[in-house]
Amino acid sequence: MDSIFREIYLNFKTHRRPLLFLGVTWGLYFIILFSRLLEWTPEGLYAGHTNIWSDWSAHIGMANIFAYKSPHDWLAYHPYFSAGRFTYPFMTNLISGLLVRFGVPLIPAMVLPSIFYSLVLLSGLYFLNYILLKSRRRAVLAIFLFLLSSGPGFLGYLKDLTHDFKWSSFFYPPIDYSAVSDWQWYAGNVIEG
Repeated sequence: MDSIFREIYLNFKTHRRPLLFLGVTWGLYFIILFSRLLEWTPEGLYAGHTNIWSDWSAHIGMANIFAYKSPHDWLAYHPYFSAGRFTYPFMTNLISGLLVRFGVPLIPAMVLPSIFYSLVLLSGLYFLNYILLKSRRRAVLAIFLFLLSSGPGFLGYLKDLTHDFKWSSFFYPPIDYSAVSDWQWYAGNVIEG
């Protein structure tokens, strides 16, 4: 067991610079992004993007089962399918629900695991890409290409920012740069979203 931890330590030590670069760029981005996704307003819970409106409301409902129901009832029924069993992959919702059960407010209970998972994802993607590509630089480049995928819309976003930089436009793009409605392409990348 000690040899496994030693090997992991040596791998992280060997790949410290690329991992640090990914942490400072994408890691910091994900920390800022996730910390701004949900907010309590006088009107109620506010979600910062349309993808959050639809997806996280379901996840909050599932996390609430783990937070407020008896463990005996956790998997007894589906939160939004009548007479259906709870078969959705629930591990992230379980962690968030248990955090709420232990006294963590809802927003940090939803956001902190997401930040952790995004940092683990970056590390995992880096090591997978390094194994496949046999190059630290190409592994990092592959992550950038993957996260900036779904079209070159981010280039238009960067162009607009350089012509008229505003912090509000930096954090909240005024238009959907990745979608091309003429081609019925509605996907977006993480920067635009």
